[in-house]
Amino acid sequence: GFSSRLRPSIRPTLLSPHLVRCQLLPCCFPLLLGSRTRAHGGLKKGGATQQRRHKPNQSVSRTRLEIGGAKKRVGRASLGQQPKRVPTPSALREEGIWCGREMGTRRRGGGMPGAASLLLLACCCSVWPRAQILVAATTDATDLTALNTLFTSLNSPGQLKGWQVNGGDPCGESWQGITCSGSSVTAIKLPSLGLSGNLGYNMNTMSSLVEIDMSQNSLGGGQAIQYNLPTAKLERLNLAGNQFGGELPYSIFSMNNLKYLNLNHNQLQGKMTDVFSNLGSLTTVDLSFNSLTGDLPEGLSSLSSVKTLYLQNNQLTGSINVLADLPLSDL
Repeated sequence: GFSSRLRPSIRPTLLSPHLVRCQLLPCCFPLLLGSRTRAHGGLKKGGATQQRRHKPNQSVSRTRLEIGGAKKRVGRASLGQQPKRVPTPSALREEGIWCGREMGTRRRGGGMPGAASLLLLACCCSVWPRAQILVAATTDATDLTALNTLFTSLNSPGQLKGWQVNGGDPCGESWQGITCSGSSVTAIKLPSLGLSGNLGYNMNTMSSLVEIDMSQNSLGGGQAIQYNLPTAKLERLNLAGNQFGGELPYSIFSMNNLKYLNLNHNQLQGKMTDVFSNLGSLTTVDLSFNSLTGDLPEGLSSLSSVKTLYLQNNQLTGSINVLADLPLSDL
């Protein structure tokens, strides 16, 4: 808020969503304690505060500071030196913080204490080498943990640039294949990278995930797809061209927003699990080139939005009447 009160030539730039915190040095306190300075006419004298008003364009070259009854001078040439007596934070709170210097032409009524103090804080944080600047991670902690687990489940592949087994900042550091909205991970897109292993066991904790595309890899190794997939907002799931075995994961049933499901060219087998009765938004289903057997599940008749359904190259039997009333354009 103070930034808007500075002139454009000296307005600081704050990089959202990073948070910056500075640790002030003792030599910053005299600058901030300019509450009794000539810039605002606050000079203590005999225990009483006398207010004086300066004329416009009057420059203040020195700052007078009174601590414990003794007046000290801090000149421009001595800003880099450690003062002999430094007020404690409690003393600062008691004295109050005001503008210690004027900047250019003063306005009638007493200048801009908030803006000037902000500028002095920026100087303290950038000029002295002991200042500490801490940048907060931008990625949600739960999403970060899930991605760390996924990286381990994928056997920590070197081709995933930026990924780590522990910690990191996927959104702030732009991990390969990761898309974020604010601090939340919304997409994982890692197709055709020669990945092996399996999906992470805790991917269901990624509540903002909209898309997973890990197609054309060597995932699964004959094992089933992890059952605890993210369900809250997922719209696109593409695991085609891998080596997943077993049946369809039942967690698909809870993907109410799912629009695209592609599991072709895997090793899925057994009867087709009836996970379709709650997927009214699903438009494309591709389960072709697997080893699915048995009848088509009744839940397929609930796919009120489906346009494309690929089931070829399986071992299905029985009637196809469950497809009769679907709005299909490609079967």
